[in-house]
Amino acid sequence: MIRDEKTSPEARNPGSQPERARKKKEMPGGLWMRCKSCEKTVFKPDVERLLNVCPECNHHFLLNSAQRVQLILDAASFEEFDADLAPRDFLNFTDLKPYPERLKAAEEKTGMKDAATVGVGTLHGRTVVMGVLDFTFIGGSMGYVVGEKLSRAMDRAAELKVPLLIFTGSGGARMMEGVVSLMQMAKTCAALARFQKEGGVFISCLTDPSTGGVLASFASLGDVILAEPGAVIGFAGPRVIQNTIRQELPDGFQRSEFMLRHGFIDRIVHRSTLRDDIAKILDLLLGPMPGHHPPAAPKEERGEGKGSKKGPGTGRGKANGSKGSSAKGASKNSPGEKSSKKSGKPKSAPSVVRESPLEGQAKDGAGRVAEKDAGKTRSAGSSNPKQKVSQTPTSK
Repeated sequence: MIRDEKTSPEARNPGSQPERARKKKEMPGGLWMRCKSCEKTVFKPDVERLLNVCPECNHHFLLNSAQRVQLILDAASFEEFDADLAPRDFLNFTDLKPYPERLKAAEEKTGMKDAATVGVGTLHGRTVVMGVLDFTFIGGSMGYVVGEKLSRAMDRAAELKVPLLIFTGSGGARMMEGVVSLMQMAKTCAALARFQKEGGVFISCLTDPSTGGVLASFASLGDVILAEPGAVIGFAGPRVIQNTIRQELPDGFQRSEFMLRHGFIDRIVHRSTLRDDIAKILDLLLGPMPGHHPPAAPKEERGEGKGSKKGPGTGRGKANGSKGSSAKGASKNSPGEKSSKKSGKPKSAPSVVRESPLEGQAKDGAGRVAEKDAGKTRSAGSSNPKQKVSQTPTSK
């Protein structure tokens, strides 16, 4: 069929099609993004408002070094040092492209000379030395400059006698620098040992991913090791491990939740509370800052959840999904309360006692010693020939 150009819609309304096309082109882009975890399309401003966290599945996206510093430290308090250190091509290394070309492309992309950013700032008024490994610069890999910057940061923290915070997001040692990059593992560990020998406090914060030689060196030597939810933490990748041991790996292998269950890290902290939680840990280890009031705990931790009564241990109803009624129902049906009513004794509010694992081990050990002594006493008493042992006759 031959189309008549005079009777076509474009001929009747010549400005309609270009206008539609122009409107589509003028639509602002970059408003939507796909989460790689839940694979849902989310509104990008919502993600940025939540500190680069997916509103659907709580997946933590990457943060660059500038965003990380802004998130953790007090406003306008960060002073970077050793920013002029630049990497060198010691080995004249070339893979798909020469190493200097990779460095130039990464610098143009990030505006940084290498993956590490170190400096001094304040956190809730407390002076700290902070280091960040930026994954956007060649995967946050540790070469000569990264190792040197982190070692100087550790020495600066020892000199100032202030805590040290390091946030790692790295794929490990930088292969383009060969053995020079591997030596940074030993150098950073030695500098960290000097810092900790003088009583310094080091908090290591593992972000996604924290792998390879970085995890195998300073990142796993923190006095306190924190991690963001869902972060990949491990030395070798799961595919390499699975092909080596010829076994199926468990679900969630090398994720921060898996590492917490197996005792490798101390706590998983959501990005929205990371700043305040680090401040609380420093207050516990070093004492609160004079004239500074630490941030209040969430309502659920203080026992002030919705629908709960005032008093110790009664504010956990909301967290357990019972809206504060489970403790009431349990107290009505408990036999201990009935006996207290008959005897006229006042009721005591239920309390939740959290004891540390070390205290529990000490109590268990004391209990075993007491049982052993009691057993010795019983055996000594039964060995006396003059003592009569009464036996209960068995019923036929």
